[in-house]
Amino acid sequence: MKLKKMAAFLLALSTAAASFAMPVSAAELFGDIDSDNDVDAADAAWILQYAAYVGAGGTLDLKSFVNGDEEPAPPEITDTDDILTIMTWSESDMQMSDCYLEDYPDAQLQFLYPAQNGGGASETFKTMLNSGEQVDLYVAESDWVRSYIDDETIGVPLSVLGLTDTDYENGYSYAIEMCRNKNGELCGAPYLIAPGGYCYRTDLAEEYLGISSPEEMQSRISDWDGFTAAAEELRAATEGSITMTATLGGMWNAFKCETTMPNFRDGVLSTEKQGAFIDLAQTWIQNGYVNPAIEQWTSDWTYIGQNGETLGYFYSTWCLEPEMIFEQNGGTEGNWAITAGPQEYYWGSGILCISPSCNSASEAERFLRYFTVDADSMQKFSEYSGHMVNHQAAVEAIIASGKHTSPMLGGSDPYTVLNETAKTLDFSAELATAADTTLDDLFFMTFRNDYNESKEVILSNYEESAAAALDTAAE
Repeated sequence: MKLKKMAAFLLALSTAAASFAMPVSAAELFGDIDSDNDVDAADAAWILQYAAYVGAGGTLDLKSFVNGDEEPAPPEITDTDDILTIMTWSESDMQMSDCYLEDYPDAQLQFLYPAQNGGGASETFKTMLNSGEQVDLYVAESDWVRSYIDDETIGVPLSVLGLTDTDYENGYSYAIEMCRNKNGELCGAPYLIAPGGYCYRTDLAEEYLGISSPEEMQSRISDWDGFTAAAEELRAATEGSITMTATLGGMWNAFKCETTMPNFRDGVLSTEKQGAFIDLAQTWIQNGYVNPAIEQWTSDWTYIGQNGETLGYFYSTWCLEPEMIFEQNGGTEGNWAITAGPQEYYWGSGILCISPSCNSASEAERFLRYFTVDADSMQKFSEYSGHMVNHQAAVEAIIASGKHTSPMLGGSDPYTVLNETAKTLDFSAELATAADTTLDDLFFMTFRNDYNESKEVILSNYEESAAAALDTAAE
């Protein structure tokens, strides 16, 4: 490529990068865009045209734009049916009907439950929505909501039902931001959130670390350096018989929420976050601060909590629900405490989204306002279900009541910690992409398989897998 053409090409790339709300694959962005077997100024021109198109509100991806595809027609939301059909993947979501029907006994609700877990719902829901299945609302999860709301065929802005940013001024900002699509439109409303913290055995912390309060613990582990220093002290005091935390997966759940190190920078895959985690995790593995053989969702995961072989877990709100409590603490109430831990993070959520086949607009709007906007009804639902809702005033009213206590935590209220975490959590909708969850999962799988390898080898293997996954997704 001649120098002038190269300069024009690079200029186009740098100009366009700032306009991409969602990066495309490296092959698409930097390759032969117009398929003429030459990467030249014509490709740069396509990128500039595409940047202008996206800036004007265009929603086609780059490949579709170059192919001359038509803009997808906006969904036609109607109000012809009195039955509100809600698709969910968790039986606990069906608790919404109890509160709602108590206040609106005239409502007719129908729940569809086609998936048994959040991971399965990601594919199942998309198949059902694209098939034309009649659904009014569906419950998405934070890990995959972006892949839905960035898809014009199934991502519907809340504005079609008259809901605006103003309605969500009392929501936690991180939870609202994760519901913005690549054009900045709100396309989902969280009805429950799941900020996380570090839960630890108070008896073990006092015996081996001399820590007698959650406040003292937090002052010691307020960042990853402090957390590592406490882990070393614990290792020395117990001769390595007690780990600082249960799993590498728990650490990654927290670490991956670091928004200053996104998966893409200027449209290019970045490994800054992954490299930083490798440095941290390999230090922990080599020094015995965590057992790399323990995986989440296994009996080993629960066993080491029950038997005092780990000091603590990275827990979010749902991990503290009654059915989970006795798995980790062996049935001994009051032996645990919660702190914010070394990093603010979240692990899950329940997000109400509008289906493109919605034909119960009035009831859908009323339902959304009840569970995602109104403080009184959201507080009622939180007190009934135990879910932390996305409304600061509602959560703080629950804290003030003194009634939200946890037997596991010695009768203290985890919301006092999790509310502050939720308020300080950061999420950048501009830096987030639909590929993030795939890349985060791919990296951790690569690391688990290769953690004894050098940092360079691990990152190289991850980059190779990531490139293949992105190219497959772009096809």
